[in-house]
This record gives sequence, C-alpha cells and structure tokens, in this order.
Amino acid sequence: MTNKLTIYMGIWVFCMVYCLYMEFFVFGDGDYFIAGLLFAVIGVVGIFPFISLVDKKEKEKEAKAEKKLAEEKEAADKKEQAASARASNKASEKRKKELIEKYGEEDGMLIFKRKISEKNYKKKKELIKKYGEKFGLAVFEKKVHKGMSLAMVEDAIGKHKYKEGNDYYFGKPFKRKIVFKKGELIEDKTFKDRLWLDMPKDMLIASWGNPGDKKESVTKSSVKQRLFFNGRENRQGGTSYEYQVDLENDLVVGWKELE
Repeated sequence: MTNKLTIYMGIWVFCMVYCLYMEFFVFGDGDYFIAGLLFAVIGVVGIFPFISLVDKKEKEKEAKAEKKLAEEKEAADKKEQAASARASNKASEKRKKELIEKYGEEDGMLIFKRKISEKNYKKKKELIKKYGEKFGLAVFEKKVHKGMSLAMVEDAIGKHKYKEGNDYYFGKPFKRKIVFKKGELIEDKTFKDRLWLDMPKDMLIASWGNPGDKKESVTKSSVKQRLFFNGRENRQGGTSYEYQVDLENDLVVGWKELE
C-alpha cells in the first residue's frame, strides 16, 4: 500500500510540476488560461484518488490494530483460562486428598467422583449405625422390608397418616397399608384404588383431607352425605371437583369420578 501511495504521489507531483513548466516556459501569454485550467483539473481531479488511497491506508492500519488487539485479548484469555484450570486442578487434588484422609480410599473416591454427596454419605452411615447394615441401607434407599420397625418405616417413607389397630396407612391419599405384629412389619400392601366400600368417614378425611363441599340428607333411619374433593376453579368462575364420595351413616357406600 505504501509503495502504491508513493508512486501515485510521485506521478501526481510530476504532473503538477509539468503543468507549471508548460504554463511559464512553453505557452505564450495568450495560453495561460489553458495551462491554468489544465493545472486546476489535474490538481483537483488527481487529489481524489490520493485521498481515497490515504483513507484506505488508514482503514488498513485500523484493521491491523483491531486484529492485534483481538489476538492479544485471545492470548490473555487463554492465559487466564490456563491459570484458572491449574488453580481448579490444585483445589480438586486438595479436596480429593482431604476426602480420602477423612473417609478412606474407597468411600473418599465415591464422594470425590460425586457418586454420592458427602451429606448423603454421612446420613447413610448414621442410618446403618442406628439400624444395622441391612435395614439402615434400606431406610437410606427409602425401601421397606419385612422385619422393620415402625420407626424404620417412617424414617424411610414418612409418618403414617392413619392407624387402625395394627394397620398403619401412609400417603395422602393413602398409597399403602403396612401391618405390624409385635413391633415388626409383617405385611406391606399398596393400594390401586384409594377408596373402598365401608371406609369410615374419619379414615376418608385422614386420607383425602377435608372436602371442598358437602351435601347432607337426614332421615329417621340414616344420615346420607355427599362429599366433594379436589376442587379447582372452572372457566365460569365456579368450583369443579374431581371426586364425589357418597356416605351413609359415616361409611362410604359409593363414589364417582367427576372429571
């Protein structure tokens, strides 16, 4: 670019000098106008390519400067990333060493590799210490096995919602019934249907919660109730319910899914 600019500048200056020479030494007095006009045309017209070349050169300089800045920034970013990676590796190695020293090679590496969190590892160890290897591990995994106590079961799946004799009901609505005998689990039954005939009203409320609405009909021989559960607001601004449960003398005699 510099060579082109120098050559063009040389040609332009030569043309201007040539015009001056022709004006003062070659043309006569009557031809000054023609020589001056030629000088002006070459001077004015010739300056535009010169300006264009100068502008182009400046843009090239700016582009080179921007490229250099971008390269420097990229190099700085790579350097920073490398430093960050080294720091991260150093911290990681320190963490691994601490875990191995604290929990031993096998368990420390399990935590380090995130197979189990340190919090859950401690919880598992506490449960095993409390209930023994078999039941402690089952409680940690939220599983229920025969021979477990009520405390073990509740640690595994949560508190029971209803009790009837030796039968304990879990979930809301009830999802399973667990039977204990002499303090040990002997039966674990899951429910496909969360309602059944002759279910007492207090058990129904314990399972489903209080009804959103109810209707009652009283006669000399019976008290009939219609309870509505799982309400939601409908498009008309009213309330629609998912289940309708019919009771007679506080026992379930039927139900219907409304939607």
